[in-house]
Amino acid sequence: MMPDYRMNSRRPGSALLEAVIALALFGTVVASGIWLTAESVAAANSAAAREAEVSKAHRLMTAASLWPASELDRRLGDTQQAEFRLLVNRTTKQLYDIAVTDSTGTVVFLRTTVARFE
Repeated sequence: MMPDYRMNSRRPGSALLEAVIALALFGTVVASGIWLTAESVAAANSAAAREAEVSKAHRLMTAASLWPASELDRRLGDTQQAEFRLLVNRTTKQLYDIAVTDSTGTVVFLRTTVARFE
């Protein structure tokens, strides 16, 4: 006589319950994957936008760091330059602190000190 390998302890409908649970778990995993992908794309877009902002700020800082002392003296204080604010302070007779911030002045993109011996 052949042994009976079927599980006799199962209740009717337990296979259906297992299938429903498996589908629920699969759906959760898929939804998590979709959410993770969307968040990754949003983070990449945000980083690209921030990189473009810093690149523009860098161009302004490069120009400002090449200005002669007379131009730096003329722009002392806080001035609006396109979508940025440029802060120029004279710390000593020959040193100028230059900072490029956002339009509200809360986020500092770049900051440096330049020397002018004129």
